[in-house]
Amino acid sequence: MKKIILLTGYPGCGKTTLIKKIIPHLSPPVNGFYTREIRPASRSGKKRPRLGFELITLDGQRGVLAHVDPAQVDGRTTPRIGRYIVNLRVLDYLASPTLQQSIAKDGWVVVDEIGPMEILSKSFRQAVEAVIARQVNLLGTIVRRSTSFGDQIKAQTGVNLIEVSPHNREELLDLILSLISKE
Repeated sequence: MKKIILLTGYPGCGKTTLIKKIIPHLSPPVNGFYTREIRPASRSGKKRPRLGFELITLDGQRGVLAHVDPAQVDGRTTPRIGRYIVNLRVLDYLASPTLQQSIAKDGWVVVDEIGPMEILSKSFRQAVEAVIARQVNLLGTIVRRSTSFGDQIKAQTGVNLIEVSPHNREELLDLILSLISKE
């Protein structure tokens, strides 16, 4: 029986950190991607302003998903979410193929994140729908606020939607691991 575990919560609450802690506990094969904030290096230890996001596949491929600097993303990419320019090419040619390839394997698919930037890509939306439709397990993060596509995914039968906050993220690890190991 397939499992769909989606983490949601406000930006910066620890969803990706939790996903990265869970990945080593998933039964292989494990495919998919996670995202990472792009921040300038800090020598003082102070948190620097976020400049964008990098998408990293679990097999080590990388691409800039979004950035405030147009020179850091594909010059033909114009969609914006807030101050970020979204690089649809990274979604279309890195994230979506990774998800499509994962469908053929019996294991876990990691999708961090199903959010406003990612759902700008039609191929990404189609890949997520294909993952949900197949008998593969899904561990992912999804935007907390209501979006048409996000709401459609959250409403799927069998979705375990878990709210993450800075106050509960440490104790959620055990809960999620028990959901994963449950027959």
